[in-house]
Amino acid sequence: MTLKNSLSISLVLILSLACSCSGESEIINQTSSSENSLTFIETEATNHQSKWKDIIPYYITFDFEYVEVDVYALNVTIIPDEGSYILSHFSSDNFSGKFTLVADDKNITPLGDLIEIPPAGEIFEPFEQRDTKALVERTICAQHFKINTKEDFQFDGHVQFTIEPKCTFEKIPFTISQKDGIIMIKNKDSSSC
Repeated sequence: MTLKNSLSISLVLILSLACSCSGESEIINQTSSSENSLTFIETEATNHQSKWKDIIPYYITFDFEYVEVDVYALNVTIIPDEGSYILSHFSSDNFSGKFTLVADDKNITPLGDLIEIPPAGEIFEPFEQRDTKALVERTICAQHFKINTKEDFQFDGHVQFTIEPKCTFEKIPFTISQKDGIIMIKNKDSSSC
């Protein structure tokens, strides 16, 4: 096989992988409404980067954590690759690509503001030529929610951010549902596919 044919085959495989979003949702985590019963269901979708390792410069997972009766934390764990960063939700600058969690439905009520663990550090942002808060290491972005009903429900949400310095806008949709008292989050294919 010639080098030209080998490169052509490699390019076709990379493009096929990048464009082969299945459109299927997978259960990432489910938890029961009863105290102290947290069940994790691991799937390939929990590691968003696993399918796209050479394309996506971050790793992201979603899960729920029981806090107290009818209160859960939706935890988004994000790990930017070395040299990459994401502007913090708490950056005082008016950037459009800050980390944002969107989960809005009448069946849940957000409690407080988003929490970053650890808190974002200050970095020099080269495009704007100033210091700003950014996620540069493994960070859990947690939002507490009160579940307002025992009835079944389902709604869509997403996280969005710009991964720097690649400067690509990422929007990762998910579905939150409650069925028979079980809270679930399902990851959908991201818009980066």
